[in-house]
Amino acid sequence: MSSVAPRVMVIDLDLAGGHGWSLLARARASECQARLPIIVMSSLRDRATVVRAARYRVDGFIVKSNFVLAEFLARVRAAADGHAGEPSRVAAEGPVSAVVEPEVATGEAPEPKDPAEALKSLRPILTRSEMLECVDRCEQLRAFSPTVATLLKVTSSKDCSMERVVKAASHDHAVTLKILKLANSVAYGRGDPVDSLKSAVMRIGLDKIRQAVMNIGLIEQFDGGQTGVSLPHFWEHAIGCAVIAGGLARATGALEAESAFTAGLLHDVGRVVLLEQLGERYAGVVDKARARRLPLEQVESRMLLVNHADVMDRLLHSWKFSRHLINPVVFHHLSAGGIRQACPREVGPVAVLALANRLAHALLLGSSGNDFVYPTVELCQTLRLDGAALAGVCEAGPAQTVEIKVAMLSQCGTGSWKSYRDQIRAELQAPLRPLFAGAEPALDGFRIFVDALAGPGASDLDAPNVGVVHLSAARDVVMVSTRYATLEAEAGCGKLPLLVISPLGQLNVEPGLASGRTVVRLPSPLSVQAFVGAANTVLAADHGASAHRAAA
Repeated sequence: MSSVAPRVMVIDLDLAGGHGWSLLARARASECQARLPIIVMSSLRDRATVVRAARYRVDGFIVKSNFVLAEFLARVRAAADGHAGEPSRVAAEGPVSAVVEPEVATGEAPEPKDPAEALKSLRPILTRSEMLECVDRCEQLRAFSPTVATLLKVTSSKDCSMERVVKAASHDHAVTLKILKLANSVAYGRGDPVDSLKSAVMRIGLDKIRQAVMNIGLIEQFDGGQTGVSLPHFWEHAIGCAVIAGGLARATGALEAESAFTAGLLHDVGRVVLLEQLGERYAGVVDKARARRLPLEQVESRMLLVNHADVMDRLLHSWKFSRHLINPVVFHHLSAGGIRQACPREVGPVAVLALANRLAHALLLGSSGNDFVYPTVELCQTLRLDGAALAGVCEAGPAQTVEIKVAMLSQCGTGSWKSYRDQIRAELQAPLRPLFAGAEPALDGFRIFVDALAGPGASDLDAPNVGVVHLSAARDVVMVSTRYATLEAEAGCGKLPLLVISPLGQLNVEPGLASGRTVVRLPSPLSVQAFVGAANTVLAADHGASAHRAAA
C-alpha cells in the first residue's frame, strides 16, 4: 500500500446503497481529509443533488452524461496542484459542516477546544427518516388568520382589484394598521404619509401587496410561545436583515428592494419552525452551539442532518413563493465562492441576502440564536459595493429596524424591548474604544462589529483602549501589522492589548508588533460571546497594569 498522501479525491455519488454520499461525509469529517480537494461525479444533475454536494464544499461536480476525459483530467490536476501549493478553500472558510449518519452515543467526552474538533465530535440526535418526517410536518403549519388567508386568496386571483383588497383588509383593524405602517415605512419608500388603507395599498402596489400580506401572516404564525430562542431578538434580527437587504438591493440593483426585504424577513424562519417541531431537542442544539462556540447552522447540519435553510427550501416551495426569492434564502450562509458554485446564475441576488445577514450580525441587530460575526469583504467585492455605499446602508440600518419592527410586530412595547445590541454592550465591564486594522477596513464586517459594540459611553476625545486586527489570509500579516502600528503611533496610546481575528485563529501579527503586549487570537467566524469575554479579560488586565504603573 502506498504511503504517499493523496492530493485530490474523486467520489462517485451513485455507488449502491448510498455509499458514495457516506464516503463523502466521512472524508469531510476526517481530520486528515477535511481540507482535501474533492471532486464528485453523479448521473443526477437536479438542484437538490447539486445543493447537497455543495454543502460538503466539494471542489467540482461532474455530470456523467457530460463526461469528457480531457476535461476531467484537467480538473483533477488543477485541484491537486492547488492543494499542493496552498491551504484549501475549506480551511479558509472555517470548520467543515459535514453531515454523518447517526452513531450510538457512548457518553459525553470532554468538549474539544479546536472548532473543527468540536464540530466533528457532535453526533446526530435523529435518524434521517425521523428528520425527514419532521420536515414534512413543517409543511402543515397552523392556518393563517382569516383576514390574511382571505387577502392571500384575493391577491392571487386573476381579477384582483384595489377595491377587493381594501374590502378584505378593512375587516381586521390589526392587519389594516400593519399595512398602513408598512406603507409609511422605509420598506416601501418615502413620501408624504398615507392615512387611508386605499392609499396604503396604492403605495405598496397590487403586485407587491400579496408579498406584504404574506410577511404579516408569517410573523403572526411565530409571534410567541417559543423557548430556546428569544422571539423579540429573533424578529429584530430578521427585520434588521430585511432592512439591510433592501438597502443593498437599492445600492447595487442586484435584486428588487421589496423582494430583498421579504427574503431578509424570512431567511431564518426555518429556525422557529424547527423549534416548533422539535421543541426541547432543538433548544438542545442551540445550547450545544453556544456551549461549544460554533456557528448554529453548522451544528444544525451535524446534529439534525439538515439546517434551517434546508427547511425553508421545502417550505417556500410549498407556500408557493416566487423562485427568485427561494435561492437567496436557501443559500444565505454560503461564502462568495460557495454562491458562485451553487447558483452561478443568481450570484447577485443571493449575495445581497448573504451580505445583509452578515451585516445584521455585525451590527448586533437581534439574534436568531446564532451569535456569530462573519467576514464580509468578498461579498462586498462580488456586489461591487464600495465603502461609502456600505457605510450608508449600515448607518441607516439600526434606526430603520426599529421603525419596521414597530410597524410589523403586534407586541412591541418600546419600554419593554431591550435591543440585542444594548444587551451585549451591557456585558462589557468597561466601554470599548477600539483601534481597528484590516486589509479592507471600509468593507470589513469585523470593523463594523467592533464599532457597533463600542457604542455610547466613550468620547471621541478618549484614547483607544484595545486594538483589534483582522487577518483574512497569511499574505495580509505584514501589511496589516504595519498599518496597525502606524494607527497606534498616530493615536499616541502606547502598546494596547491586541485581539487578533483570523481563520480558525491560526494567524498572528508580526513578532515585533506582538512583543511586550497581551495578544489574544480569536477564530473567524467570530463568536460575539468569545469576543466580549476576551475584551473583558484584556481590558481588566490593562486597567490593573495601568493602576500599578500609576502607583509606582
